[in-house]
Amino acid sequence: MSKFERKELNEERREVRLLEEIRDLLYQFLYPLPKSFKIQQETTMSAGTITGTPVGTTSTFTATPVPANAVDPVGAVRLWSTSDTVNTALTPSADLTAVSVAAAASAPVGGNYILTYTDTSASGTLIATSGPITVPFLAGTGTSGNPPTDFVINQTS
Repeated sequence: MSKFERKELNEERREVRLLEEIRDLLYQFLYPLPKSFKIQQETTMSAGTITGTPVGTTSTFTATPVPANAVDPVGAVRLWSTSDTVNTALTPSADLTAVSVAAAASAPVGGNYILTYTDTSASGTLIATSGPITVPFLAGTGTSGNPPTDFVINQTS
């Protein structure tokens, strides 16, 4: 191989590396990893503000990736966790973007639990986390945990 051919080959290798870098940057721009998650509490009245969980009821929370167009790599694992495994039970949704938190009737009114959401790659590297979110235990409001939104009036005579 002549000196000129080696120089050409080295130049081609450098161009390939640059094209690969451009491809990787474009992929990161089009399909960014989540940087964090916005956790919101879903209620019949509104969504967003963390209001708390009445004891003896269930609250639902959602996690939205930031930025909104973020994409997890294949094999990533999302996990909800609570600091109080005695007074709360977590039931995540099938896609792990929401969780129902059941508060025991014996949970201490005025106390709280801490809700955390993590996103980990298949290799165990932390991608993003949100929380800790402190959620207070509220006085119970009946069996549903939500205030009535409608009434039925029946005439009896």
